[in-house]
Amino acid sequence: MATADILSSVMGMALADVEPALQPGASPSGVDKFLAARLAARGEPAHLLVVSHQPLVSRLVDYWSDTAGQVPPLTPAAFATLALDVPARGGGRLLFWALPPLFEISA
Repeated sequence: MATADILSSVMGMALADVEPALQPGASPSGVDKFLAARLAARGEPAHLLVVSHQPLVSRLVDYWSDTAGQVPPLTPAAFATLALDVPARGGGRLLFWALPPLFEISA
């Protein structure tokens, strides 16, 4: 949870929670169920920052954007940004990704 704690500390009122559905060995459909429940509980659109580790992160990028292989497997310190309209396969749009060390960018 170290990464989530760091991001939470610089984002002001952001809260960081540990969620088993976001563990590296979890499935994308399990993350979908967690996000759907979290969003339904809020009753309004929300901004969520999902922090996890490999191999789950690369699987989620492929799953949500439904563009397998468009983003190479993310290495340590790499990241991807998606707009997720619906927590389901193909429910998001890939906005940005970057890989270290030069953070070469692609969208």
